Amino acid sequence: MHTHDLLKRRLIDPDTHMYRTSPERAIAAVESLGLKHRRIYLDANFDGQSQATIRALTEKYVGQRRAWATFFQTLGYIGIGLLLLNLLTFSIR
Repeated sequence: MHTHDLLKRRLIDPDTHMYRTSPERAIAAVESLGLKHRRIYLDANFDGQSQATIRALTEKYVGQRRAWATFFQTLGYIGIGLLLLNLLTFSIR
């Protein structure tokens, strides 16, 4: 499900769950999730450029996830602040 969130713009057929993406992008999407896993690829002949692409895309996906988490955490703090402001404003009468 989390990988689908990263690759949903490349979905070809939702019924068969087919995506049109490069192997590097798919690997980076899985590695950016932070789940415990081992790196076992069917094609072990990735060159240096492919490894660099995987690292760059993984960092990009992790950065995007951190940015969204920070955004929603900030919204939560703003919401709590507004609730406290309302509590203090309307309870002092």
